[in-house]
Amino acid sequence: MKLLHRAVLAACMFTAAGAASATAFSVTSATFTPGSGYGVDASEATNVATLLDVQFSNSGFATQGFNLTTVGSFYEFLVGSVTFAEPNNLQGIVAAEMDNLGVSMALNFAAPGNVTNLILATGAAVAGSISDNAADYTLTWSPVTRTFGTSGLYTISFSNQSFTNVGTQALTARVTLTAADAAGDVPEPASLALLGIGLLGAGVLRRRAAK
Repeated sequence: MKLLHRAVLAACMFTAAGAASATAFSVTSATFTPGSGYGVDASEATNVATLLDVQFSNSGFATQGFNLTTVGSFYEFLVGSVTFAEPNNLQGIVAAEMDNLGVSMALNFAAPGNVTNLILATGAAVAGSISDNAADYTLTWSPVTRTFGTSGLYTISFSNQSFTNVGTQALTARVTLTAADAAGDVPEPASLALLGIGLLGAGVLRRRAAK
């Protein structure tokens, strides 16, 4: 009977230790910084044009507050928009408009921790007509992983853009809980399996005690 009591007590303690406390996130601002290759040329003549007409806006962003409780859970929100407006006249995109197309986005977090996370993107333009079906401009974001709490991790990623004609696309961010804070972590499947084994053992001991 003492073994039964110990097994049940251990299972209860394990469950209490694995109880999740949600990790609170707060994103207070989102700011674009385009590379020097973006802008509007006074003339689109081949020997004059040097800037690619793409505009970045954080319009639509609102302060975000959310909780993530389990490893692998995520939250998505709008951070702004990207507008591709390069005109098609005079051969569309020319070679001189295809450089210095990097972009950065600064997301300011008030929690967990008051930090600024910088996410970088590589922009790529393709020379030629804007009116065909080929991709004219792409923007590829590189996700970043950051620590929080004592040993936890979260990953920030953005939606990539690909334009085959002029237009506007929404840019969304995703924050994923990659590893929980040790102070309030959530039991992973392997840990839950161990708990199940412990409870099964407790059941066996109970049947033996009854006999």
